[in-house]
Amino acid sequence: MRAQAAMMIERVMNLSFLNDDFTKLNKNRKVTDFEDVKQIGASSRKAVEKVYQAVFSMGANGRFEPNSYIKRDQMAKVLLALLVSAKLM
Repeated sequence: MRAQAAMMIERVMNLSFLNDDFTKLNKNRKVTDFEDVKQIGASSRKAVEKVYQAVFSMGANGRFEPNSYIKRDQMAKVLLALLVSAKLM
């Protein structure tokens, strides 16, 4: 599910050995920007917001769709952006 994927990405972002401290987050981006914010569980909202602020796009058309499956190509795009940001690629 997309919310679970955001939680995993956020955990990776917090790893101490990464070369990016993710201080350049776009704080203007808020989880409330998503039309379906009420469907995003309380346990994953922080992670969804942090991933969104890091500009690792996981939403589309103003929706996050937290309970939908994330497609392989979408996850590959997010992982590539994360690896480039962390200077691992």
